[in-house]
Amino acid sequence: MIKKLEIHTPFIKYSPCYGAAFSIIDITKDNLAWFFNNFSYFFIQKDNSKINNEWISAELNAFDFRQNGFSSYHNYWGIKTQIISRDFFFKYFGDIISFCKDMILNENYIFMFINAKYIKEYNISADYVHPIFISGFDDEKKVFYASDYFSYIYKTVSVPFGELKDGFFYSKE
Repeated sequence: MIKKLEIHTPFIKYSPCYGAAFSIIDITKDNLAWFFNNFSYFFIQKDNSKINNEWISAELNAFDFRQNGFSSYHNYWGIKTQIISRDFFFKYFGDIISFCKDMILNENYIFMFINAKYIKEYNISADYVHPIFISGFDDEKKVFYASDYFSYIYKTVSVPFGELKDGFFYSKE
């Protein structure tokens, strides 16, 4: 079975949490006001004059995202979130592969912390706890479709089930 949830090329890819959120949210006229109120970079130019060949300017809210990381998802347009602790997961679920597949089958995206050392696409050898965004899977190929900064470029790649399992179980977050 193959199941892929809809994702878009993110308009903002500033960090993994914003790349994930804007992979889900497509900027449309319906949410444009929300977008400008929460994710705008304001820059004004004063007097259109130069001093030493540089424009005189003032910055307001320079990339003031007003939120911090993953916990800010509650404020994203149309995204409902549920945060599950590792302790809760291990007590009630235990099998990360089945859990992720069930979530995707029920139209839920997954943003979780893993040890990136165990995911080959990251190409790192040291322990590094990092979030990963999962939007689909392919049972025949035994892979999840995950998005993040792989090789310093935000993209979607195939992550083998075993690598995700190892990355999850060897993460201490």
